Amino acid sequence: MSTHQDSKQEFEQPPAGLNKNLTPNAPPIRYHNEVMSLSVLLIKILEYMFVAGWAGSAVVLVLTGIEDVGTLMDTEDEASR
Repeated sequence: MSTHQDSKQEFEQPPAGLNKNLTPNAPPIRYHNEVMSLSVLLIKILEYMFVAGWAGSAVVLVLTGIEDVGTLMDTEDEASR
């Protein structure tokens, strides 16, 4: 007769032929956390650079539009003289 603990141990054991450690040469957990922290930091920096570039492009479009409107208004004034 099996107890509750015996059935729990059956589920915790991997199936026959399955290696418990699928990556035997894996780096320690600390290294993984440091790399992930660095990756997240670099991703955040890239996000801010993307937003800054997008905002700069929007400013250039607005200033170019204003200049174009001014140029069109000046040519109409000169043509009417």
